[in-house]
Amino acid sequence: MQGSRAAACRQSSECDGACLRVWHRWQEVGKFLTGFGVVGSVGVPAVLLHAGMIATGAFFLQLCSVAVLFATVLLWEYWTVQDEW
Repeated sequence: MQGSRAAACRQSSECDGACLRVWHRWQEVGKFLTGFGVVGSVGVPAVLLHAGMIATGAFFLQLCSVAVLFATVLLWEYWTVQDEW
């Protein structure tokens, strides 16, 4: 219920402090999950490579998959902001 209220609040010109706090809280959750994903996608394989539990090729393959995911997110962000293609 609060998520829909925050979405409606962002679209209206009248917004109370509670609505902004809910929206800010969701932004913080998104930042945390993004950071958690970066650490899980890059940090964990780096530690495993350092410990000798995975090969160098597997590490670089993981980095390539992270780069593809990052490029996908950037392109999606770019295309959703554009008015016309």
